[in-house]
Amino acid sequence: MSNIQTSLPVPTQPWEAAKNRFLAGLSQEEVQKFKDATLENVFYGASASQKQHAQGSKAWMLQERLTSLVDGIMEYEKALDVYSNTSALILCPIWGSLRIVLHVS
Repeated sequence: MSNIQTSLPVPTQPWEAAKNRFLAGLSQEEVQKFKDATLENVFYGASASQKQHAQGSKAWMLQERLTSLVDGIMEYEKALDVYSNTSALILCPIWGSLRIVLHVS
């Protein structure tokens, strides 16, 4: 197993062991396709794909907006608990259901 140094702050030995096991079952032609597969290449390739997806995805933009809304609501969570306890008939079912959805998300 080679001791490759990368700029990533993670150990590379598990990656090299898994890569070597994977390459052992391949033909010589298939091994050539994966010869440049390094931990950094996989990491930066995945990062670039994620950024490209985030730029053109409406779902990603919606998720970002909803995340900020959920974070804002969660800051007032304790206050909304008190209000829902004072008006149990109306607010408890609404706030309780909303709180479950927020915690699951």
